[in-house]
Amino acid sequence: MTTIHDDRPHPVPPYAYLRWKENYFFIVMDRDNEIYGVSHLNNEPLFNRSRFTLNLQVRGQALRYANEAPFPANFGGAAELSDGRLTMKFREPHRLFELSFDGDDFAASILFEARRPTFDFVACKSAAPELTSFAEVMTFGLNLPYNHQQQSMTTAGSVTITGWTTQRMEPGRCRCGLFR
Repeated sequence: MTTIHDDRPHPVPPYAYLRWKENYFFIVMDRDNEIYGVSHLNNEPLFNRSRFTLNLQVRGQALRYANEAPFPANFGGAAELSDGRLTMKFREPHRLFELSFDGDDFAASILFEARRPTFDFVACKSAAPELTSFAEVMTFGLNLPYNHQQQSMTTAGSVTITGWTTQRMEPGRCRCGLFR
């Protein structure tokens, strides 16, 4: 069963320092405006790093951003993750996330809103107890004390490219996904 705290970064359990990783992966697809892309936030306390990436394709033009920052001291339960340019805010559990980016060549402000409930991988284990669980497959059962989650979402927002007019994504028309 998921809790309202599952959307935000989790406190890292001591045994997880063997090789702990917490990822947030957002997909954007706006066919009408030809805006497609992904944002990936990868956090690894053992290596004292958080990686921030945003890769968009806007009307055939590739927009790329990648950076590495120290693992945040206040990670567990944080309301946002940021490297100073790319920021993910956790607005409402299982419902609302806000991604913002301010770069030299482009900027983006994208709101992700729940389209469907979060997929419950634990329920799969209850429905098919004879099958190997996601935790066992991905980490041999040693390093995933929190639920893996996926959720279908919609997006709204804008992408501004230096020298272009702002490209807007309309609420409810864009499909995307969240994997955390």
